[in-house]
Amino acid sequence: VRCVQETGINAEYMGNLEKFRLLFQELRRLSDEKTARDSILQELTDVPDEFLDPIVNEIMKDPVLLPSSGSIMDRVTIMKHLLSDQTDPFNRSKLTKEMLVPQTELKERIQAFLHEKLNTKKSE
Repeated sequence: VRCVQETGINAEYMGNLEKFRLLFQELRRLSDEKTARDSILQELTDVPDEFLDPIVNEIMKDPVLLPSSGSIMDRVTIMKHLLSDQTDPFNRSKLTKEMLVPQTELKERIQAFLHEKLNTKKSE
């Protein structure tokens, strides 16, 4: 307190610094959790093929159907593709982001699979 008074820093400013410090600690904790989770996911070898993006071969987070080809891929992957080419990468027909069909049921199954695997790894 005396240090704050001597430097002329007001209490409101110090309160904001404390809030920032707590926010930073929480972000660090979340980052560490994500790093640990990503490490576990990298080690998975029994992922069903239907959970993998067919282009980047990674577990999909937000699967979408490409209506003209019937292919399913992760939204992030197809959105990157659409930035440079407005076509379905599997049959070259016209494709826009508005045409993508969310695959909610598949997304839920992927999340359940990952949740199970993460819990199994944590308990080992």
